[in-house]
Amino acid sequence: MDVQEIHTRLRAARLTQTELAAHLGITHSQVSRLLSGKARMRLDVFRKIEAFLAAAEPALKSGVSETPARAYAHVPSPRGITLAEARALRDEPPVEISDEDFERIRRELRELGEALKRAPRVSAMTDDEILGYDEAP
Repeated sequence: MDVQEIHTRLRAARLTQTELAAHLGITHSQVSRLLSGKARMRLDVFRKIEAFLAAAEPALKSGVSETPARAYAHVPSPRGITLAEARALRDEPPVEISDEDFERIRRELRELGEALKRAPRVSAMTDDEILGYDEAP
């Protein structure tokens, strides 16, 4: 998928760059720079955009009028944490969870892993090719 296809799919899903920016947790101007080619797009950002657009497609096919960006507007975007925040979390006592909750979390992680295996690839390249591991020294 190239930048032009991203524009086309955004228009088809009636989504704005502002909604995409909110999903990615970045500013509208950063999205604009990415889609205009003025900034390099990292692989993780590309995958997030692909997932965002893929989530919009079932809604279009089923005739649902609410777009995923609006449906998840109440969900805060992920952000990094500072080293001090990470150390504070490390120093807190561990949270005790019940055996039922532990098994539920374990089952959900297993289901997520299986779903990831079934997810469509966004690139024809293998993970090794993307990471550069297939190159000879």
